Amino acid sequence: NIINIPKIGTLNAHPGILPYYRGLDVIKWALYNNDKIGVTIHYVDSKIDSGPICLQEELNIKKGSSIHSIKDEAIKVSGRLMSKVVSEIINSGKIRTFPNELDKGTYYKTMNKEINEKLIKKLSQSE
Repeated sequence: NIINIPKIGTLNAHPGILPYYRGLDVIKWALYNNDKIGVTIHYVDSKIDSGPICLQEELNIKKGSSIHSIKDEAIKVSGRLMSKVVSEIINSGKIRTFPNELDKGTYYKTMNKEINEKLIKKLSQSE
């Protein structure tokens, strides 16, 4: 019921490209899978990372970047994109969205220790 209180909805900044990377540790999972890393601003609904998508941006990852520096960049991009979406809503009263096609993505859980260690080794070898 809480997410239905705001008249125009509740927004979330998600550190992954939706619908492909929903859930937890999605930056790590995208790195592990050699996929694009990015940020999505979307409306919150009753499911996890499944609301309509407002805006997305892929991050430019430099070779040798650490997981920490990639997460920091995602936070910066999240703030910029959220500001852009909120400004659009303030100026026009709405924002154009596109569907979050859940059948195209995966819900990820916290990366386990073994896979995390493989990811760290993989990143250190690519420097």
